[in-house]
Amino acid sequence: MEQRRIILTNLNPSVYRPKYLPTFLSELVINSLLCDQVLIREGDLITNKNITEYLCTNPESFEVFKELLSVGAVKVLHLRPESYPKDLKFDPQHQPLRARAEDHSRRRSFKGRPWKPHKSQCQLYDRLDNAIRESPDYKDKSRRKFAIQRRFPKHNDFAAVLQDILLPQHRERLRKRKLFSQIDDDLADNFSDFCSSPEAWIRFLHRKGVKKPLLGPEGRFYRTAAYQCLQVFKHNPKGMQGMQRLVESTYAACDCDREEADGRYGRSALAELPFVFESDEEEQEAAETVVKMEVVPAGPPMKIGVAPGIGEVLAATREHETFREMQKALRSLGSAVDTEKSFKYPWQNLCSLVADNWARKMVRREKVDIRFGKVFVGIYLATRLRGFVAFHGREGFDWPVVVDGAVINRIEHWVPELSRTIRAITKIPAVYKQLVNAVTLRCERVTLRSKPSRRAPNPD
Repeated sequence: MEQRRIILTNLNPSVYRPKYLPTFLSELVINSLLCDQVLIREGDLITNKNITEYLCTNPESFEVFKELLSVGAVKVLHLRPESYPKDLKFDPQHQPLRARAEDHSRRRSFKGRPWKPHKSQCQLYDRLDNAIRESPDYKDKSRRKFAIQRRFPKHNDFAAVLQDILLPQHRERLRKRKLFSQIDDDLADNFSDFCSSPEAWIRFLHRKGVKKPLLGPEGRFYRTAAYQCLQVFKHNPKGMQGMQRLVESTYAACDCDREEADGRYGRSALAELPFVFESDEEEQEAAETVVKMEVVPAGPPMKIGVAPGIGEVLAATREHETFREMQKALRSLGSAVDTEKSFKYPWQNLCSLVADNWARKMVRREKVDIRFGKVFVGIYLATRLRGFVAFHGREGFDWPVVVDGAVINRIEHWVPELSRTIRAITKIPAVYKQLVNAVTLRCERVTLRSKPSRRAPNPD
């Protein structure tokens, strides 16, 4: 059965803001319940300063993220090993993040500028590499495999899609979207030329005084090239910002299309690309019948539950039949008679399972439970001293002392455990409610553009 995959494109460091960090881990948890594979692009993880600083300075958050990687609930989408140069200091098979950081600092850029990781970031990569080596895909030596990027096509799919969007006949529709409304014809014409001619962007930068542009490992017009070109457009700052978002959104769309995965665009400045049709008649027909449906995280971050130990909860949940039923329900949303019910009931069942697993694994014995045990020991001894409880055994054998020792031992073990269990049970409704309200089913009309360059949305 085809697995549901999602690439968290909203973690692109150019568009990810510090205000999103409180929901970072809870969104990973929710997405791991909604999809078979939750993928974070390797480049996004190593260059996202907000996330790396967050993980470096919050030990508990790091432990949670490490657990999600270790149990395979979240995976890093790695560069293909053959894409690396042969003289790297770090081995991409054993230290994938350190190897990617080294390669990125040599041959790539961050928004068109040279990039170097800080010492604290390098230490974080080492720790995360250790977590990746603990993941199921790595530990199974018979099939040792990472989540590896699929091969790029021989043609530049990014340039082809971007050029198609910027065609004169499509610009008016593009500008109807607020994010891209300030992209003027000069900017669009230049970027269309960069897409169509492999050397045009290099000649353009040379004319602007950039003697040694960063070519990137491919040497073609991809994001690294686009960022450098944007830096020399000074006459239209808002148009530059819109074009940067279009470049990033196009790159994300191409990644998702290549990986046969959905993208995550909420809580970021990325936008889903408009779908394209050859004629106005086709567009009108599609506009009347095509609705995009997706299940997305919603509401405030979960206040309880996302803490060390959540990895075990997710691992147990994802192995259960209820999780597979949820995946079946999500795959059939487009053909369901009652879309809301077809999602609601499997999701509620899954939330119930998660809440039960959470109560068993996350509610641990505390001092209050130990105190309850001591109180019950005191009650037992008081009843013995008062004579309310008496034991009779064979003569010459101190039977009461033996029984008292055994009873006290059992009280000290079972009463704290019973107290912990009662506390866990009382927390289940709150966890369940937060999970049920943590996602929403969103249906909306899609913006249309000629031939679809990526998968069409579900028909309603």
